[in-house]
Amino acid sequence: LDAASSFMTISQPNAFSRSTHSLQMVRNRGLEIREEGATPLPGGMTLYIKAGPDGKSVGDCPFAHYVRIVLHEKGLEYDVRPSTQDTKPQWLIDYYEGSMPALRHRKECYTESDVIAQYLDFFFQEPPLSGKKKL
Repeated sequence: LDAASSFMTISQPNAFSRSTHSLQMVRNRGLEIREEGATPLPGGMTLYIKAGPDGKSVGDCPFAHYVRIVLHEKGLEYDVRPSTQDTKPQWLIDYYEGSMPALRHRKECYTESDVIAQYLDFFFQEPPLSGKKKL
């Protein structure tokens, strides 16, 4: 084979590369592969919460309101996506049983308000949520 024909062979997708991609999606729970360092950076946050009666406004879930308060107190920017059963992202249903509130931060996703609050307090320490003194 000459260089041109081997380039053509390598660049064309085949069944193996498609199945490998599908396997990676399963391993990553439907999210992208992490490319940033161990400590997440601010930005790129989306909060999926229960929608109000009109399907577009913020609903009445106290757990979602708690997460929104934590995000506000930490001064973190985020997008809010009120979602109904019909408008939830498929990855949220497939990998997280549709649980909300759900915070997607870049390439990670967390559900359960307490878990989200602990995640935010661990990586974005100022101001701290608890009255514990730092060593």
